[in-house]
Amino acid sequence: MRSGRRAAHRGTVTGYMFKLIRESIPASQERVAADLGVDRATVQSWESGRRPFTSVTFGQAIAVRHKLARLGANPRLLGMLDEAAETDYLLDIILDADPETYAVDHHPLGWTVLTHSLTEMLAWAVVGQEPAVFRALHRPTGRRGPVPASPSLESAERRAFFDNLQIIADRAGQRSPGSVLLHRQACFLAGIDPSGHTASWLGQTAKKSVSPSTFHTWSPLWPDARSVATSLAKQGDPQPLRDFIARAHPDDACELAASTTRHTGSAT
Repeated sequence: MRSGRRAAHRGTVTGYMFKLIRESIPASQERVAADLGVDRATVQSWESGRRPFTSVTFGQAIAVRHKLARLGANPRLLGMLDEAAETDYLLDIILDADPETYAVDHHPLGWTVLTHSLTEMLAWAVVGQEPAVFRALHRPTGRRGPVPASPSLESAERRAFFDNLQIIADRAGQRSPGSVLLHRQACFLAGIDPSGHTASWLGQTAKKSVSPSTFHTWSPLWPDARSVATSLAKQGDPQPLRDFIARAHPDDACELAASTTRHTGSAT
């Protein structure tokens, strides 16, 4: 694909979330379709992602959500539909846009702050790690046939997700200062790779990062270096993070930044 922005066309996460919302009522596809004023095939296509729910008009999406709420859908799940849509949008860009040519200045990872819940959504789709919020929810029983346990990607897509993030981060690392957030968040997401293939690349990235001892106060490079160290810790190498904690908190500004990250739930 050519560099620049594009409309998202993936619907894996949104579709799975739509299915959970429907099951929380609980209601069949036929009943929900009748109440929403669409046919059953439309509901099926939304849930499967073949016709992404994110592609419907904004007004229709609002109407559907209000109708689902009136049917008794779980309000917490309904509230997460926006994050599911954002997850699909990020997956669309990371997986389907050419990481070598996509305009770095326009990449959504460079202007979307990854919250803890959004990161969990991405991990749910890419590595099958269920978000904590779902563990306390009632799950329907008696489904027919094999049912996926998560909105999982195919194995080739999972590998491409991490490979593309490395390319994106490397390109962002060559630019400054506007691409610092893109570099930081691409490195952070790469750190959720459970295969271990990302570890050596992160190690090389850490060597290029600013040394923790050089920080005399907070700067945009401070959270970037912290993110790389955190990702390495997830890959089994905790020493860079230990060094960062011990040497990169020289004043109140850095301490405040670390505290704010913990309390706001920001993933990076």
